[in-house]
Amino acid sequence: MKILSSANFKRRKKSVEKIKEIKILLFKCMDCGKEDEVPEFVVEEFHFDLEEDEKVEVVCPFCNGTMKDIPSE
Repeated sequence: MKILSSANFKRRKKSVEKIKEIKILLFKCMDCGKEDEVPEFVVEEFHFDLEEDEKVEVVCPFCNGTMKDIPSE
């Protein structure tokens, strides 16, 4: 059994809080129709290589098809 010191506990608590702050975007596969969650920071990183009117597309983890974001309501 591993016992956490108070310093380690505080660091882990901060890490969990940061994870809770990460915004998740929903993407849907154009081929198989399945949905998957993608962290917003990943989408922002891909967006740098695109033209102004282009949208980020990711590879579907289920069928290797093309996934596009589903606009939030």
